[in-house]
Amino acid sequence: MKNMGLIKLNSLKLLMIIFLFIMSPVSTIANIKCWTNEQDIKECGDRIPAKYAQGASEEFSDSGVLLKKNPKAKEIDQINQDQKKASLQANREKADQLLLNMFSNVTEIESARDKKIEQINQEIKLIESRVQKLLENQTKIRSVLEKANPNNQGRIKRLENDLLTTENQIEQSNQFIKEKEKHRTTISDKYAKDSKRFIKLKAIR
Repeated sequence: MKNMGLIKLNSLKLLMIIFLFIMSPVSTIANIKCWTNEQDIKECGDRIPAKYAQGASEEFSDSGVLLKKNPKAKEIDQINQDQKKASLQANREKADQLLLNMFSNVTEIESARDKKIEQINQEIKLIESRVQKLLENQTKIRSVLEKANPNNQGRIKRLENDLLTTENQIEQSNQFIKEKEKHRTTISDKYAKDSKRFIKLKAIR
């Protein structure tokens, strides 16, 4: 493809230049691209120079029909940001409506919070009870291991494996308790925010 070069023009002469492109031997080029240089002068050619690629541009067919307008790269970023903000706002509105549909007052929100926290507390108690039994079993295994006949290496090996398994179970259980406690804090914070948001929504409606 031959390079048509750059043509500087005023906006009033744009259509005339496009017409010349159409009538010229290089009219075999599919699209004509126009942009504005640093002197605020419009230029056209078969391709946009790299230094103007981030700026606004227009694209015309070989018959002079405007095909599309390309905004500045910064404008595209702004459009994306606006779309993201609009999406967040829509999600916020849905969450607000759901909150109002689920609860009639703050007391109901607090009651729902307390039920979930109580459920987590019961789960933690069960795990703590299991840990206590594991600790007792650990003590027994250690006691038997200390009294084991050193010549009975097979039994000693089994006891050591049992001790290692018990220690791993204790560690996993304690980690699970920490995760449950973290989840309990998250639940409490969430319902605190819901209560605050509910009060605000009721005040403006």
